[in-house]
Amino acid sequence: MAYISMDKMGAVIAISISLIFVLFLADAVRGEKNKSSNKIISINSTVVAAEFKTLQECLDAIKKNTASPLKIITDKPSQVSGFLSNGQHFACMEKATDAKGTFIDGWYTVK
Repeated sequence: MAYISMDKMGAVIAISISLIFVLFLADAVRGEKNKSSNKIISINSTVVAAEFKTLQECLDAIKKNTASPLKIITDKPSQVSGFLSNGQHFACMEKATDAKGTFIDGWYTVK
């Protein structure tokens, strides 16, 4: 039986969620082309990322840099994620590497 490390499992889950989101947006854009409305769906976003010593430092930095309250969806000891007040995503996740050791990988998206 093969085992997948938690770090690799997190990456697989993140990639899966990203692919589902992209497919959802692609379907939404195709659906919009078939309608007579003039709505435009923009998927142009930039990811701002940094590394932190603690989850709290990560969350505080995101709050400060975005001037936005955080709507937390996932609240686990090694991962906190959710949405900013403008609907953009954010996350703070514990990572462990041989070179850097254990740290918190934090990011948020901006349009």
